[in-house]
Amino acid sequence: MKQHQPAVFGFVLWFVLSGLGATISVAAEQVRDPTLPPPALNVDPVEAKTKSALPITSESMSVLVRDGKPMLVVGTRLYQQGQQIGLFKIERISETEVWLRNGKEVHKIARFAGIERRAAAPERSTP
Repeated sequence: MKQHQPAVFGFVLWFVLSGLGATISVAAEQVRDPTLPPPALNVDPVEAKTKSALPITSESMSVLVRDGKPMLVVGTRLYQQGQQIGLFKIERISETEVWLRNGKEVHKIARFAGIERRAAAPERSTP
């Protein structure tokens, strides 16, 4: 029986050390804190003045109408006209566009790239 003890001890030692290595590598990964807002909403005031970084894109937003009032949906948050997203104030929300103001600059973000609303051409009546 004493002949098998070194082999068993070596196997147990290898098993424990490999498990410890996996645990350390998982613990070393950075995990995002779910209590903090998304990084897109954390805009540095100096960076925002030098570079107009919009806090949202057409892919990261939706529009929801509640009680006849349009609301902007960004992640899990709802925003109405007049509220702030980072350093940008929501000027207007429509079905197809959102206007954001940063000081004197106004940015229009189209919800659907390449699609614009326009009046339909009148139908021609044939006699």
